Amino acid sequence: MRKFTVFILTLVLLGWTILITSALGHCATQNARPNSLGVLQTYTNPWTYMVGSPVRVATFEDNGNYYTNVEFKALGASMLNTVSILFCGNETSAFGDGHLRAVTYRTSVARSYRGVGCHEILPTQSGVIVIE
Repeated sequence: MRKFTVFILTLVLLGWTILITSALGHCATQNARPNSLGVLQTYTNPWTYMVGSPVRVATFEDNGNYYTNVEFKALGASMLNTVSILFCGNETSAFGDGHLRAVTYRTSVARSYRGVGCHEILPTQSGVIVIE
């Protein structure tokens, strides 16, 4: 009987300890740090990468704007899996052959073609890299 009483008393004390410490404990996150440079800083990467080989390339024109739809067979994915990406502009010269390549494009949508957003390829030579 005495062991049972000690056990119950220990549980009650443990419960009260947990309740009191949770009520008294205060946690706070840090405030946003001020920008010492005075410029906009981006903490997320605005670019997305795709490594794969183009299967189909189609170009569309709408009111003087060109769009290129490229269907990729992604590297390391199933043979049946393809990824379709719509790029702004006529980019058929960058995807003419079926070689494996790494494509870097902006994640945010620049404009849309019939409700589907198109992406801009990185405007340097490293935007489309052919891997041989």
